[in-house]
Amino acid sequence: MLDTRSLVSALALILTIGILLHFVNWRIHRTSEGAKFWCIGLSVQTVGLFLSAAFNTGPDTDPVFLFFMNSLVSSGHILMLFGTASFAERPFKPYIYAGLAGVMVLGYGWFCLVDTNVIGRVLTLASILIATNILSLTRLWTIARRDGPAGAVVLGAAMVATILVSAALFGLQLSNGGSVQNVYDGENPLLPVAVLTLIAFETTTIFGYLLLSAGYSQARLSEMALTDPLTGLANRRAFDREIVRRLATATAPDRQIAMILFDIDRFKQVNDTHGHDVGDRVLQHLATIARSVSRRRDVLARIGGEEFAIIVDERDSAALEPLAGRLRSAVEAAPARVEGLHVPVTVSAGCARAVCRDAADVEKLFRAADTALYSAKSNGRNRVEMAASAGQA
Repeated sequence: MLDTRSLVSALALILTIGILLHFVNWRIHRTSEGAKFWCIGLSVQTVGLFLSAAFNTGPDTDPVFLFFMNSLVSSGHILMLFGTASFAERPFKPYIYAGLAGVMVLGYGWFCLVDTNVIGRVLTLASILIATNILSLTRLWTIARRDGPAGAVVLGAAMVATILVSAALFGLQLSNGGSVQNVYDGENPLLPVAVLTLIAFETTTIFGYLLLSAGYSQARLSEMALTDPLTGLANRRAFDREIVRRLATATAPDRQIAMILFDIDRFKQVNDTHGHDVGDRVLQHLATIARSVSRRRDVLARIGGEEFAIIVDERDSAALEPLAGRLRSAVEAAPARVEGLHVPVTVSAGCARAVCRDAADVEKLFRAADTALYSAKSNGRNRVEMAASAGQA
């Protein structure tokens, strides 16, 4: 028969390795509250298991010690739940944690200090374990949508399995009667199976949390590669990638792409008069206005210097010129305010639309929009020009 105490010791050793991995992960992701609380929670949980394996010797174990040891294990699970919610940037209300802590204190308080009962303690542990895993699953969905599914799938699978097996083992334990005198009772065949199962799930869970951090880092690196650091808009690379995506996902050979190119009039004069710091703030100001005018389905990007572009959703290509007009009017009506300065800003815009079947068509479209922008500049600035033709019809 499997020895429960030896299995718990093995589990504690595995968790100790997990603590080291989580500590390294925390130091790599120093600003991550999730990584910090995963490390702290796993440490607290492991201390409780070590104390259990070393000092929970029989039915005469000190009740206060039992309460402290079990509370450490469950507190570790609650702390890791807090870390997952923080990592997802969707914190739970304080009453959720208060409720879990209340179940822990009341359950262990009663079954350790008042009516010493192993089954009652296992019920309390299982209740908190199941509740924290279910609550964590609600945050894994958010993480998967933000950073990709890899880590969330691994961790979610381990959590679902933990919930199902914990519930099943507890049900079997109840059906066998409540005669267990100690959690390490050698006459109970279910407890070693439960611990062995936990070893497998906890090992998977440790790596699942590490995969979450790796996915977050990868997503942020990808975002940085596609984002203009000054304005927070998409950069030229993201702009080009979006056009390629639209060509690749076209469902018809006559997919039309509509584009607005616009830039700040006399931007060099702004920099020469007020300095480049003010110029940067003006660019940020323009980006804010452009966000407010464009629709969610449009793609807004800074493609270089003071030049910006909008890919207009093909369903609304008829709204191309009115959209550019609203942008021009909004910029003119809202001077940039920088450290007490009011800096008047205007933009000129060139609009073009065309059927694009390949990269050559896109290049023609871009040149047509750029020519229209040049015409707007030549015709007095602070205006919108529509390209007569972008080539492919």
